[in-house]
Amino acid sequence: MSDNSLFPSNHISSTKYNILNILPKNIIEQFKRLANIWFLIVSILQVLPFNLSPTSSWATIVPLCFVLITTLAKDAYQDLKRYKNDKEINNRPARIWNDKNEDFQQIKWKEISVGNILVLEEDEQVPADVVIFATTYPDKACFVETSNLDGETNLKVRHALDATADIFDGGVPGSMKMIHLLDEGVVKTENPNTHLSSFIGSLKLKSHPKNISIDNSNVILRGSMIKNTKAVLAFVVYTGSETKYALNQKKPSFKHSCLEQRVNKYLYVVFGFMLAMAVICTTISVVRAYKNPTEYKIYSDQDPQNEFVSFFTFVILFNNLVPISLYVSMDIVRLFQSKFIQWDLNLYSSKTGTPAQVSSIELNENLGQIEFIFSDKTGTLTENQMKLKKCWINGKTYSKPEYAESEINKENRKFCDPAIISDLNSGSNPVIPDFLEVISLCHTVIAHKDETLKFQASSPDEEALVLAAHCLGYSFISNFAGVCTLEIKGIMHNYRIIGLHQFTSERKRMSIVLETLDSQRNAFGILLCKGADNVLLNRVNGNVEEIEEFNCVLNYFASEGLRVLIIARKELTKDQLTDYKKKYEKAKNAMSDRDKRLEEVAEEFETNLQVVGITGIEDKIQEEVPETITKFLAAGIKVWMLTGDKQETAINIGYRCKLMNFETKLIKLNINSVESAKAILKTTLNQYLKSNNISENNDVINLFKSDSQRANNSNDKKEKEFISLLNDLNIALIVDGQSLLYVLSDIEAMKYFLMLGCCSITVICCRVSPSQKAKVVKLVKEHLAFKPITLSIGDGANDVPMIQKAHVGVGIIGQEGLQAVNNSDYAISKFKYLYPLLFTHGRWNYSRISRLILYSFYKNFLLVLPMFYFAFLSMFSGTALYDSWLLMSYNIFFTAVPIIILAITDKDLPRETVLSIPILYSSGIHSKLFNAKTMMQWIFLAVVESLLIFTIVVVGNTGIEQGGYNESFILTGTSTFLIVVLTATVTVFLLMKEWTLGFILITVSCPIFAIAYIALYDYTEIPTEALSGNFINIFSRAQLSSAIWLVPFTNFAISFTKVFLLKVLLKKSSDKYKIAPATHDNFPESNKIFYKIYNYANNFSSIFINKNKKLSEKNSNQNSDFSMGAFSLKFHNTATEKLYMAYSGEKSLKFSKVMLIIIFVSNLIWTIYDLASNYNSPFIFALRILSVCFTLFMVIFIYTPFFLRHYDIIITLAIILSLLIKAIVEFISTNDDSISTAVSPVLVFVVFSVSTYKIIFIWAGFLLVYLIRTIVIYSTFLSDLDLTIITIDYTTLLLSISIISAYVGYTIEFSKRKSFVLLKKLESEYQKGQKILGNLLPNLVKDRVSHGIRYIAEQQFDVSVLFCDICDFDKICSEHSPQELIDLLDKFFSILDNLCIKHGVTKIETVNKTYMVCGGLKSSEVLNEEQQSKSPAVRVVELALDILKKMGPVYLKNNRKFSVKIGINTGDAIAGVVGSHKPQFSLVGDTINIASRMCSTITKPDTIRISESTYDQVRYEEWSFELDSITYKGIEGYTDTYFVSKKQSKIRIPRRMTIFDKKGFPIKNSSSQITPAEIDFSTVPLIPDKRRPSKLLRSATSFSIEKLNSEKSDLEDKKRISLASNTFKDKTKQREFVLHVLKTNFHNYRKGLVLTCATYLINSCTTFAYISFHPIARFQTLQICFRVCVLTGLILFTFFFQKIYKKPYYFLIRTSMCALCLFSSIINMYKVYPMSNCAILELMYNNIIMNHIGGMFSKRVLIMSVVSIVVWTLFNLYNYNSQFVENTIFLISFIIFNLSASYMKEYHAKNIFELQHQAQNEISNTEKLLKQMMPKPVYRNLEKGITTTDQYYDVSIIYADICGFTAMSKQKTPMQVVGMLSKLFTQFDELCVKHDVYKVHTIGDCYVILSFGDWEGGSRDPVKECVNMVNMAIDMIKTIKKFNLTENIENKLEMRVGIHTGNVIAGITGLNIVRYDIYGPDVEIANKMESRGAPGKINISEDTRNLLTKADPMRFEYIHNTSIEHSPTKRTLNSYFLQALNRQDTWSED
Repeated sequence: MSDNSLFPSNHISSTKYNILNILPKNIIEQFKRLANIWFLIVSILQVLPFNLSPTSSWATIVPLCFVLITTLAKDAYQDLKRYKNDKEINNRPARIWNDKNEDFQQIKWKEISVGNILVLEEDEQVPADVVIFATTYPDKACFVETSNLDGETNLKVRHALDATADIFDGGVPGSMKMIHLLDEGVVKTENPNTHLSSFIGSLKLKSHPKNISIDNSNVILRGSMIKNTKAVLAFVVYTGSETKYALNQKKPSFKHSCLEQRVNKYLYVVFGFMLAMAVICTTISVVRAYKNPTEYKIYSDQDPQNEFVSFFTFVILFNNLVPISLYVSMDIVRLFQSKFIQWDLNLYSSKTGTPAQVSSIELNENLGQIEFIFSDKTGTLTENQMKLKKCWINGKTYSKPEYAESEINKENRKFCDPAIISDLNSGSNPVIPDFLEVISLCHTVIAHKDETLKFQASSPDEEALVLAAHCLGYSFISNFAGVCTLEIKGIMHNYRIIGLHQFTSERKRMSIVLETLDSQRNAFGILLCKGADNVLLNRVNGNVEEIEEFNCVLNYFASEGLRVLIIARKELTKDQLTDYKKKYEKAKNAMSDRDKRLEEVAEEFETNLQVVGITGIEDKIQEEVPETITKFLAAGIKVWMLTGDKQETAINIGYRCKLMNFETKLIKLNINSVESAKAILKTTLNQYLKSNNISENNDVINLFKSDSQRANNSNDKKEKEFISLLNDLNIALIVDGQSLLYVLSDIEAMKYFLMLGCCSITVICCRVSPSQKAKVVKLVKEHLAFKPITLSIGDGANDVPMIQKAHVGVGIIGQEGLQAVNNSDYAISKFKYLYPLLFTHGRWNYSRISRLILYSFYKNFLLVLPMFYFAFLSMFSGTALYDSWLLMSYNIFFTAVPIIILAITDKDLPRETVLSIPILYSSGIHSKLFNAKTMMQWIFLAVVESLLIFTIVVVGNTGIEQGGYNESFILTGTSTFLIVVLTATVTVFLLMKEWTLGFILITVSCPIFAIAYIALYDYTEIPTEALSGNFINIFSRAQLSSAIWLVPFTNFAISFTKVFLLKVLLKKSSDKYKIAPATHDNFPESNKIFYKIYNYANNFSSIFINKNKKLSEKNSNQNSDFSMGAFSLKFHNTATEKLYMAYSGEKSLKFSKVMLIIIFVSNLIWTIYDLASNYNSPFIFALRILSVCFTLFMVIFIYTPFFLRHYDIIITLAIILSLLIKAIVEFISTNDDSISTAVSPVLVFVVFSVSTYKIIFIWAGFLLVYLIRTIVIYSTFLSDLDLTIITIDYTTLLLSISIISAYVGYTIEFSKRKSFVLLKKLESEYQKGQKILGNLLPNLVKDRVSHGIRYIAEQQFDVSVLFCDICDFDKICSEHSPQELIDLLDKFFSILDNLCIKHGVTKIETVNKTYMVCGGLKSSEVLNEEQQSKSPAVRVVELALDILKKMGPVYLKNNRKFSVKIGINTGDAIAGVVGSHKPQFSLVGDTINIASRMCSTITKPDTIRISESTYDQVRYEEWSFELDSITYKGIEGYTDTYFVSKKQSKIRIPRRMTIFDKKGFPIKNSSSQITPAEIDFSTVPLIPDKRRPSKLLRSATSFSIEKLNSEKSDLEDKKRISLASNTFKDKTKQREFVLHVLKTNFHNYRKGLVLTCATYLINSCTTFAYISFHPIARFQTLQICFRVCVLTGLILFTFFFQKIYKKPYYFLIRTSMCALCLFSSIINMYKVYPMSNCAILELMYNNIIMNHIGGMFSKRVLIMSVVSIVVWTLFNLYNYNSQFVENTIFLISFIIFNLSASYMKEYHAKNIFELQHQAQNEISNTEKLLKQMMPKPVYRNLEKGITTTDQYYDVSIIYADICGFTAMSKQKTPMQVVGMLSKLFTQFDELCVKHDVYKVHTIGDCYVILSFGDWEGGSRDPVKECVNMVNMAIDMIKTIKKFNLTENIENKLEMRVGIHTGNVIAGITGLNIVRYDIYGPDVEIANKMESRGAPGKINISEDTRNLLTKADPMRFEYIHNTSIEHSPTKRTLNSYFLQALNRQDTWSED
């Protein structure tokens, strides 16, 4: 990549806020509390200067600010802890390869980018998602631990890519210098996703013809840790937010208490009360004020006729119905509650010294309402420590002893049963040593010793067994160089590893074969095996009794929840070991089906095993986990387990944790489609409910949906029956991660899953990713109708998503880091502590907060309702009953403290009671303490008590008269207030369950303090004089003083009665309602959820809420890299979006520069004119100058690189700032500014290329403000009619201009993005073809051939040519299937391709079984310093020796060795390309013929023969040479040759640097793209090419966005587009373009025309209205008539637009309509200002429609624009007004802006249109060439990176050789030879096209043809194809004869042709310079037909003869030639010469 900004940085953040957004984001979050919003509104109303508030302005503001600031500080502190943790992670060190320094460089994690190459060392955490290139571990493997991802601490194996590992093979310095092979490589991956267990990607190297697959086994994910591998070299593919780790981590969500959310809902009820009270009072107030205003003003100084003011006065008066202290009180209580949790010793772990932690105090009460618990397994329910718990050996069971608590940490994993130690030492159980030997050797554990011996394994089971053996004296020491070392009682025993067969899910076993190196052992080898019982029991050597005993032991171990393995062994004799070794080596080195053959070897030897033991392994459950879960279930809490572990393990843990029992029916959901998921779930629902005595004709769905009788007659009996039914369902649902994908992708499947989950006792989800865990939690949380409260608990980073998604997240402070703790709401050290956390603190907190909320509403209703009653006595004037300071003190001092103390300390039941009776917790689950019913009960109580209070006070205060005229209402209010405080205080005592002395004292002190406060208020007159004398008046009056004490106790009696009656009623109806006492015997209380389900029994499916009906289609459109958002138009792929932004910024920059200069000039002129004519104030002057300076700054700033990089952001900010300045100027001045406002949307949306969605809302707000401001200004001097007209016109025209501008901007952006997508796709298509072409031809000729050059010949001097043949290839073809054969050849040729690269030689071609290489080929080889020091001959011989070394251990599937023979010769050669239809690069000359002869004369396999010329150049090398001699054509007698081989003596090889040495890995940083070197075309063609090569074909990578756009100059040079008229010179192309534009934009144009009609209709109506009331004699009739005509024409044009837009006269009509609209607007000009501006706006609207709607092109638009300016000027000169100059400036600017944008848009569209045509032509030419190079189906597959293997039947094959060509070539120069050969082959190529046959290849002067041509599937006709081949052969012979005559060749050339019909295998093989070749026995037979033929004749096989006879039996005579034998297939075929019977077929005559 050239720009890493396309991908996200590696910086991660788990914080909610940053320094910039913490204030607004937190404030917004807090205002999600409805009460806070209400208090903000009230505060604003109180400070408004309209005398609305009857109370003090500060009464609400101060408490609200205190709440907001306190909450902000709390959230900031919590987020700071997350930030510090993120900072530590982001700054961790990493090492990447620096290409400049050629060394590894240390950087921080956050600085890593996509494309970096990392070196990761052992125990290092992986910082990003990477693909493995190489490792230091054998077999290209490495081990990783993924506990942070899936919770599993066992090691997993990952492998390096074979292709890259081969490049860096061995760390040889030479191979490291081949790093350039990665240049121009492309890694393609799937879009970032959350799937941890899958990865789809590919690597395309420049030298590879096909994509190298990358899967999950080649990838290490961020968060993993490297284990047991010294170093790993890896390539970064995903960083930061795109890593799978980050995608599985969700941003911390803002969680709110469910109680608090319910409070927000109930607040609507309170608001309803308040608004009803305000409406009642306002209505009566207005009515009475109208009747008697004098009486009204006694109580109020407000306008009695202002209903608006009266309403808000009452709203403010009654606003205290909402308790302002509620949230403050809740937060204070929660703070203390969280401290109690942290201080609780019952939650303190003495082992780790960690108390409970609280991060989200606002969720305390949620802990008391948990209904679903989602738990991780590893580290949460278990200790994640596997241990050998029991083992059975030879009839005796041994158990691990149980240790005391203090010894657990020390001994918890040791297996030290005294019995087994005794038996081992005494020898009483002789099988024990064998058992220990097996478990200590049969594994993949890695041992390393620091101070002590430690083990690490990919499976914790293996580690447990090895550790147990170690404890018993059998210590596994090491596995080095294929030798295992075992220490037994201090003595070392060595075993050589012969073979290892890994455990797989299919085999379910593991075995290892060892050769004992101890002389004391009797056996030569042993096979050790362990595995599952259902597999191994079939392979053991045991009788029936022994098998039964084994099964008894297995069942016993399984019943205890242990994981069972059978341990077995087998001794091998020497012959068996030798046989195994031979078969294993052959299978291991097989070229195809390696895994299958290894498995076959294992199957053969894993028989007759001896069972030496059975193991029972336990994953230790955390202490008290089963007991804790049992209590949860008893309380009615559902516990679901979500784990990444295997299904079997998860089920085992489920049993041991008591999630289910052994009688539970397990429903395993393992499916592979959505349909099967729905079918299984639905069937299961029906099955299990039917089986419980449900009628057979009613399945579960019908039972719950259609049982109308149940719906109509539901009673307790039916309820009990239904709950009994559900209670009897002892089922558990088991689902794996893959199945969960299907379930969660379909709404119906989700519904059935939840229905079944609710009826199950538990649900276990296994093999789930972190994101899937979160989705399951979300499913239950959001889609269950009864809205359960959920809790997630886990200990690892993989649990963070579900912790964040649940209502409450709990982290376990464990061994897997602090990620879970940092992202949780609560943290505890053990799972068992969750029980007291929920059942004590949770239940208490829920009870306390519920009472706090209810009491808060109660006391505020109690306070406010007397004010409502008082309104009836105060003429509804809004007079406050209470003093403002009393109101403020009520919630803060007098009533807040007692309820806070209660909510902090009260305990309704003791801890012991709560913990011992789990069912008590269910009150929170079912929300019995706080719900709508309890809320209404408390409100009703407040209504009754408040009415009693006010009645008694009014009656007792005799000083108040009937009309309420006496000023002593303050006395009434103060008295009422005191009684309210006392009543509220008494009520608190009823709520308190556990009275304490402190509570009593504090509660009693509150009313005393209130009385003292009033007394102080009375005497000191502080803070006001309002209550002066009230204290004495109250207590001096007997009625009031007695009421103060009497009323509260009366209310106390009422409240006590309510509580008593509720308890009695509750006891009687405990069966009816959900909460029942603990002694309820009818049903187990653990099934409280079934009561909820019963509520949905009549329609069970309604238990599921479908929140997203399009869930399955949610991301269906986001899979493509080029998919866009419908509104934002942003690409969903982040990298694509960034790439587009860079591309768009560059393209928009030049146009933006011009536009900014125009804007600057226009602004400057306008400013000068405006200041000169309308100078108002210095401030206006300053703003004008500021705007000019700002535009000047933008003009200068646009030339900086910073502007280009941040174009979109800068332009957006500039637009916002400009609009702000304009708004300020308009508000200060009184100018109209409508014209400048009309210009603005064109600038905002059309001129500058910013995304419409970013600015549209800002512009809408600005336009709204402008319209309101303008209407307000004009309302001061215009009549109502004129104001209405100008409002409608301004709104219509400005809104229409804005809509059109925004829509045009949107379409411009859309078209630019579509153009970008088009160019990228064209680029991709073109490069596909070029890359394929690059793999078919060498680089030195590829570009020339792509230019159309078909004749290239170059003299090459002193080259060494190698021929490598596969021995016995005929047999190989007959013994392998087509796919096996192609796979074998592909692997073989790929190995040779890599070796060619390694040795710096050039691969020429592969033909059938032959591989041809050339060393010393100029212009082709790229050599390093070491290779440059060697001659080509040395390098080629080294290659040959390396080939033998690589192929030495390779065997075929029939156990025959894979052998080759190699011949090498050195000399001069001609390198060139011959042929036209299928150009082919080849070498010609004697050097090649001799090299071929060197190979073909070898009789001994795996031998290298070199010629004498080669020997002369390599004779001094340290190799062995053996003299031999051969003969070949052109040489008389024998010539010396040599067999070459490596010397057997050991040669000291110096240490070579490994790939992980400090200086040893010169990898080019793939983050920087390497540009291919330019090719010098002046030296390319040896024969001039008449055709001009296309500029798009200059190199394989030349086709790109940048290159395409650089072709603009080329377009202009060719005069394709005229810059003046902006049209194509080619009229046909211009018409095509016009029609293309109209078709593409048809719907947009029609919408614009409809809007235009609507706009003109509205403006016409306002024009008619204006003329009607302002008659204008001169133009009145003309205006009306012309307007009607124009409007009619517009409507007709819009109506018939679809029919006429393709007609030739369309543009004439469109131009005429524009002219009519123009003149209509001009004559509509009014003399009166501001009405004249309406006509100008209409003129501007016409212009924007003309430019962008209807498809008018720039030439016509320019003419019409000039005409409009001229007409405008003439008209205004005739009717001059003062606004002419300013309006003209804006009008001309508006026209220029639109015209420029229209011109550039059209020019851009034309260039894209032309470019698309060019690109399509270039792609077509490339495809044409590639189709010539290979069959069409093969080419199509190669485009997709797929190589195919095909088998064709009844195919005719031609081998044709030019006889005499070798002799003739000696008489010619090399160039003449190649020229003659090229001419012949070109003619043959043309014949191939003529006869529809396929040229396979040429070999020297041999031409090979296949009988099908341009065929792409479908049916074939072998007979017709055979006839075509014969016709081809006849024409080839005739061509040769003509060639002899035209070239005057003395020794005539003849064509020898052989034809055979049979079956062929065809496929692509190799990596570099690949070939589509044909193979098989029939190919060899066709070759023999040619070699056994005669010059000038056609020799055919009998199979071909049969087909020709079918076609025309009378055409040829068949003359028997000879019989041809093919020994591999044991076939003998007769061959025949063809003799033509018809003269036209005769080829023997000249």
